Amino acid sequence: MLAVLVLYIGVDEGSLLALGRLPTRAEAFEYPPRIDDLPPGSVILDLADRPDHYQLYGAKLTNRVVSYQTANALFRESDEWNFKAADIRRLGITYAYASGIPALVPGCINLEQEARLDANPFNSIPFDQPRILYRVVDGCPAQQ
Repeated sequence: MLAVLVLYIGVDEGSLLALGRLPTRAEAFEYPPRIDDLPPGSVILDLADRPDHYQLYGAKLTNRVVSYQTANALFRESDEWNFKAADIRRLGITYAYASGIPALVPGCINLEQEARLDANPFNSIPFDQPRILYRVVDGCPAQQ
């Protein structure tokens, strides 16, 4: 009985060692490693509707995160995101994180892909939606 329990726990926990080493934080939480390397104080807008909030703070916990709930309240219009320059600037948002490619209302705030994770780092099984970090590009006039 003890052998079965040890084997069960060993198989379950052994998946963390599938890479032949301990996984990085980004591998364990399945997000693009670039999030850990952002300049301190970077602000990430969470557009993913799954619980990714904690991961977005980065390995050194130096990023700031605007929650998915706040993103929904400020920028969601039906199935699209309508980024308003005044709110992006007020919150200091420099990056956005999404599962998949977000639909945007055309405007002067755009997203440029910075980093992407397409598959599980342990078993290489592709995600249904890639996890993507975008740089927020503010091309709006100063008054907007």
